[in-house]
Amino acid sequence: MAASRMQRWAILLSGYSYEVEYIHSDKNAADALSWLPAGKVKNSTTEKTKEVIKNHVSKDVVLILIDSTSKWLEIFQMQRTTAGAVVKVLRETFARFGLPREVFSDHGPLFSSSEYKDFMNNNGIKVTYTAIYHPASNGAAEGAVKLCKRAIKKSMQDGYDLDAALQSYLLDYRNVEYSTTGVAPATILQKRRPHSRLDLLRSDVRIENKVQAAQMKQIAQAGGSNRSFNLGDKV
Repeated sequence: MAASRMQRWAILLSGYSYEVEYIHSDKNAADALSWLPAGKVKNSTTEKTKEVIKNHVSKDVVLILIDSTSKWLEIFQMQRTTAGAVVKVLRETFARFGLPREVFSDHGPLFSSSEYKDFMNNNGIKVTYTAIYHPASNGAAEGAVKLCKRAIKKSMQDGYDLDAALQSYLLDYRNVEYSTTGVAPATILQKRRPHSRLDLLRSDVRIENKVQAAQMKQIAQAGGSNRSFNLGDKV
């Protein structure tokens, strides 16, 4: 897993001063998180949040959702490939993150069904289909599929089952800075980075300094002063 390699490198390099240099993948084994998105990504705002939908990863059918603003990724294993099953997943996702204004998808039968279109229409969501036989027009989804396939394939070779591989990949993906935004998807969407195993390797000094700075700020805002006491002083 990418996270395990990151932890090993963090331990190995903790005692050195070093610079990070990019090496093209044909000269070095690049992991699944190092791929750049295909094509030019258009700028988007929260007023025009889109979700790009793509399915079919490996032999298992999954539903992939990616938000074009934050690049937040959701991957769902689909037990049934019906329009009703897709609508159920979308309903649960929208309940957590709110309704998007526009959804991009391919022309698959699930996304062309009346049940799917009615659900979108009832929630005021614009449905847009990508060009037929032109995957590059759905670049964000195509890139997500490629990354997902590579990560899952390697994880399952290491003994993980599909569900464990998906969840581990999502945790890593959401915590890594995205190439076009320069910010981790979790930071944009949740205003924080979820705690990961890599955080266990970081020194607690930074946390203690932040806590101390916050305490000093509270004292200053309350009009107080920082006082020190010696053993035996009356308080």
